[in-house]
Amino acid sequence: MRQIEKVLIISILIILSLACFQNTSQTSPKVQEPREAQAATTSNTSPLGTLCPNLKLILPTDWKPFNPIPLNTAGDENQECVLFYHFDFSAEAPKQGPINGVIYHLGEGRPPSIIPYKLTLNTPDHLCEHHCTASMEDVLSGWEGKELIIEDKDTESGDVKRLSLFRWDPDIEPNGGYKPLGNFSGDNITHRSKDKVVEYSYLENRSQLATKTTKYPFENKTYYGDNLPEPRSKIIFQYSEPETIENSPYPEKVVFGFYTHYPSREKIQPFFKEESWTALEECSEGQCGCQLPYESVTWVRVTDLKTDSEDANQATVNASIICEAESCEPNCPERHVTLYLVRIDEYWKLEDIETR
Repeated sequence: MRQIEKVLIISILIILSLACFQNTSQTSPKVQEPREAQAATTSNTSPLGTLCPNLKLILPTDWKPFNPIPLNTAGDENQECVLFYHFDFSAEAPKQGPINGVIYHLGEGRPPSIIPYKLTLNTPDHLCEHHCTASMEDVLSGWEGKELIIEDKDTESGDVKRLSLFRWDPDIEPNGGYKPLGNFSGDNITHRSKDKVVEYSYLENRSQLATKTTKYPFENKTYYGDNLPEPRSKIIFQYSEPETIENSPYPEKVVFGFYTHYPSREKIQPFFKEESWTALEECSEGQCGCQLPYESVTWVRVTDLKTDSEDANQATVNASIICEAESCEPNCPERHVTLYLVRIDEYWKLEDIETR
């Protein structure tokens, strides 16, 4: 009997021990890391992105801040805070003043400091007049990584009226800074293709034409300096070409349409009086402004265009053109041309052309 009792007691003790061990493993609290270990696993700086909306509170009172943007502008692992502000504003129109910008960085150390860097151009100009936005894009192949793009967008049309490029440079004394790489202005600006910026400037409203100027950076690094590649300009349709441009009521638009279709004799003949087309030898022998054989001209680039005089029946238009051909590329000469038009059946027709 005693032997049986011993076996039962030992069995009960084993069962209790197993139950106690299982309960302990399920409910034992997590071991707490030392405070030093916790600090090592978390950042010792507050994320600047979360502070960004509140940084406008520390700006000078004569700045009207708006649109704080958390953005990685320095190419590291941290976010900075891009903050735009109006200045020189009036109480009646606080949102009409010019706009500049400042970028806040978190400084090193414990506790960290907040360091401001103003965005300053190489020209005495401000960044925006409408609505400033910031983004990071790779638009200059001469540098690794992305550049800071500041766009001034018209709130109604969405057209970019001003464009500024910057790049973070840690070597600027004393604590680094944003190096300006270019600024542009126009009626609309595009930069979607790398290593070029295109400015559009609208001409006379009635003819709906625009000047398109393409600018190129020096060594694909900067749009500032004396050694920049020559910009390339030409006049284009602001929207699109009319279906019957030869019948336009505007003489300068008729002239532009004529040179746009210059390489096709079939398309340019309707722009002329019948006898003038014959007198000018169908634009052969340099009769229409291009001092090259007609067959060799691949394109006519109009760089300037202005109606000099106009009445009910006659008009004079001055134009500057570049007749492009394989024989002179890439430096084909610019020519200045005067074109005389007369009104026939309510339409302007070319009567004569002089090369000056």
